[in-house]
Amino acid sequence: MTREARYTEYLLGSVHGETGAELHLLDEDPLERENRGPDPALRALRGELHQRRRDHEWRRADRATPGTLVAPV
Repeated sequence: MTREARYTEYLLGSVHGETGAELHLLDEDPLERENRGPDPALRALRGELHQRRRDHEWRRADRATPGTLVAPV
């Protein structure tokens, strides 16, 4: 999540059909009612947020102790 957007990923087909993600532009949609994930105009933003999420996930895994669950708070 950034101040401008909230990005959430799901397993493909589990919640939002084939998109696998939700993207909400918080300035335009503060109540998060419109999923802009499938919007082709936001492809670059979606890609950037996806990469940031993956980078964060890998950093946490590097610090994890084997056998310990690391969950976001």
